[in-house]
Amino acid sequence: MMIAAYMMSSWAIVLCLTVAVGLGGFAWSAFSVNHLDIAPQYASILMGISNTVATLPGMISPHITGYIVQDKTPAQWRIVFMISSTIYLVGALIYGIFASGERQPWAMDNLSNPQTTPNKIKNEEQHTYVNETLNVTLSE
Repeated sequence: MMIAAYMMSSWAIVLCLTVAVGLGGFAWSAFSVNHLDIAPQYASILMGISNTVATLPGMISPHITGYIVQDKTPAQWRIVFMISSTIYLVGALIYGIFASGERQPWAMDNLSNPQTTPNKIKNEEQHTYVNETLNVTLSE
């Protein structure tokens, strides 16, 4: 998107935006499954929260763009593209630094009362979980 800020022809800008949105598919495929990795039983709640937060810029950005681009000059559009690029870059850096695919401790089954969960503990020393419904075994 930063490249699109400096393009002068409309077809080049459309091409840059198409490539940027297309490459966004890589980001989507990475973070969308991350909810399942870190907390499988809470993935739907986490996805709902993250989608709500991710929707806010889409609702706010047209108003900000309208405020910035009043005369519709290339310089004003350049500001919009630079702001968008910065938001994408900062988001990618934060995700790259802080994201993890490790299951979170708060998402683990309750070891003190295994009867309240469909998972059964086979061996308490190794913390092996068996979900007979899904035919899945998970060892920590």
